[in-house]
Amino acid sequence: MKAKLWLGVALALGAGCSFPTASVGYRCEVTADCETGRVCDQGFCVAPGGVDARPMPTGDDGDDPPAFDCTAWPAPRHFMPCDLPMPAGALVLDAGPYTYDTTSGTLSGPTSGPTSAVIASKVIGGNRVISVERLAIGAGATLRVVGSQPLVVASWGAIDVSGTLDASSAGSPGAGANPSACDGHAAAIGGSSDVGGSGGGGGGFQGAGGRGGQGDGGTPGNGGGAVAAPLLLGGCPGARGGDGDAQNGGAGGAGGGAVQLTARQSITITGKVHAGGAGGSGATGSDGAGGGGGSGGMIGLESPQVAVRAGAILAANGGGGGQGANAQPGGAGQPGALGATAAAGGTGGDSARGGDGSAGTTLAGGSGPSTASVGGDGAGGGGGGAGFIAIESASRQLDAGAVISPTAIDP
Repeated sequence: MKAKLWLGVALALGAGCSFPTASVGYRCEVTADCETGRVCDQGFCVAPGGVDARPMPTGDDGDDPPAFDCTAWPAPRHFMPCDLPMPAGALVLDAGPYTYDTTSGTLSGPTSGPTSAVIASKVIGGNRVISVERLAIGAGATLRVVGSQPLVVASWGAIDVSGTLDASSAGSPGAGANPSACDGHAAAIGGSSDVGGSGGGGGGFQGAGGRGGQGDGGTPGNGGGAVAAPLLLGGCPGARGGDGDAQNGGAGGAGGGAVQLTARQSITITGKVHAGGAGGSGATGSDGAGGGGGSGGMIGLESPQVAVRAGAILAANGGGGGQGANAQPGGAGQPGALGATAAAGGTGGDSARGGDGSAGTTLAGGSGPSTASVGGDGAGGGGGGAGFIAIESASRQLDAGAVISPTAIDP
């Protein structure tokens, strides 16, 4: 099945529904009457390339048909509605895997000759904002979100997620992961030593990253620091583990991606939204140390009505740290879990394991153990700290059977 882009305002919002006429607050005579960044076009202040707030032309019978009014939506946190492009219709994803790339603004569908579609979108404040009449991710569908920018879904109607929305960094970085803002509280690389390197620190975000383990030599890498609630950012990476007698320290895991769902009417989650960090890599050779796990990313929900139903999962957990090496390569840490169970640090080799990632009410990543516990050589990396789950709503219902890890904040 392919993604269905239902065209037409009325079709997306239901028969008989329409947008009200344009707000008088955006009327103008000249561009000087408008706020910075808007121009006066036929009597109304509009953003170049944004939604047209002007009334539609008068019909043959003399009645003014209703217009798409960008001013009728009280200003959300991450964009001004009149800065958005006009939505082309509803975005309904049936069973199958889909990928949205925030760098190119392109949606790719399941392969049976694969198809792609460009959704109405615009980069606003460093985020890729898609403008749709409504969004529905079916129970059998997975929407994978990648690219250099966080994803913001701006729905003029409702958002319903019954399937999976995946902005995690398991396998590859999620959308907006590892932003430059992480540099100010970055995890530290583990110290190198030819008798046994020390582990890299885990990435920090809402929770601090775990400290790398102490190897036979070198200084353990500190975990990345925790921060106050950011605007909208992906999670932060773990640091590389120290080298042993060669360039063999494990790489740090990427932080989780960032996705913001903003709906004018309502948001209902019965499926899964994932923004977990990646696990740190294990050391690849003798005496190397494991890399730190990436922090969880960010999940945001904003609407007048938000419901997270029993069985639904919202998860932005940190990844586990990679294992150090002795005679055998170290194992990689697990990616941040889609649930409330901590991602395990890497195991399977013959040196110190990695620290566990954050989960549940535990915001900090676990520290990598010292190699003294296993007889020496390269140590494990620290686990990644928790990301953010932010829910902003005048009426929110979080069912007891829903899993939300870490605990949601009200921004």
